[in-house]
Amino acid sequence: MKNTAFERGTKAADFYKNITKTAKVLNAASVEWAERHSLPTILGRLPVPAGILVLLTFALIAGLVVGGIMLLSAVFLYMISNIVIQKNEEKTSVFGKPESYGGAVYKNGSNGYGYYTESSDGSVTSYKVDLEDEDD
Repeated sequence: MKNTAFERGTKAADFYKNITKTAKVLNAASVEWAERHSLPTILGRLPVPAGILVLLTFALIAGLVVGGIMLLSAVFLYMISNIVIQKNEEKTSVFGKPESYGGAVYKNGSNGYGYYTESSDGSVTSYKVDLEDEDD
């Protein structure tokens, strides 16, 4: 029976072992170079940690750039989806009521402002839908 978690752990341990071995070899080579050129050994120990720091900084900046691009694309898609949704919604009049109210349109007609029926046929006259008892 295979244990995949154990195999992943051994691969990770081998990777870490190879990386640390390479770092130690590079560190020893840079210290030797510094001693050969009569420089302090601390200067020979700086390149490996500095290189690791530069790589980590680069990875952090790259992650921030990718995250920013993903965030901006999500905002753009959200804006586009709201534009499409708003095109399908009813338009509202100045008074907050929908302009099309069961086939009626808010306008100033023969009986004043209110909702009047709309017809595509020009021969049919429109009448006020929301007639109230007006005691004038």
